[in-house]
Amino acid sequence: MHSTMSPYIAVNRGNSPPTEPADNHPVQIYTYSRHTGVVTTQPGAVVVNEAEDPPDYLGLAACSVCLCWMIGLLAVSYSFESKKYAMSGNYARASESGKSARITAVAAILIGLVITVTMVAWEFMKHSNCSPNC
Repeated sequence: MHSTMSPYIAVNRGNSPPTEPADNHPVQIYTYSRHTGVVTTQPGAVVVNEAEDPPDYLGLAACSVCLCWMIGLLAVSYSFESKKYAMSGNYARASESGKSARITAVAAILIGLVITVTMVAWEFMKHSNCSPNC
């Protein structure tokens, strides 16, 4: 006795609605580290649904190192952690680490800008009050 019911369960991990096979062929799910593929048996079609990684803000973190290196390195560390979690498929932790990288990088940039503007203003004020022989 042959059943037309699929022995496999279709799983949708992306943002699109689940794909149902048009001709009731069994559906097989292949999950890799970053991608989920839905493959129907012959003569059906092959549908690949790629899950998008959460942002890791590595560029922002790298820029923050230039303005405040101590806090910027922490932001880069969070960014690499986010990338590591995304590669392993833990998208919730990857998103959390990405948000931490963004917040830390923005804080480093703001602190670095405040320190830079304060130092430039201090030097300007120091030289503007000086006599011509300074």
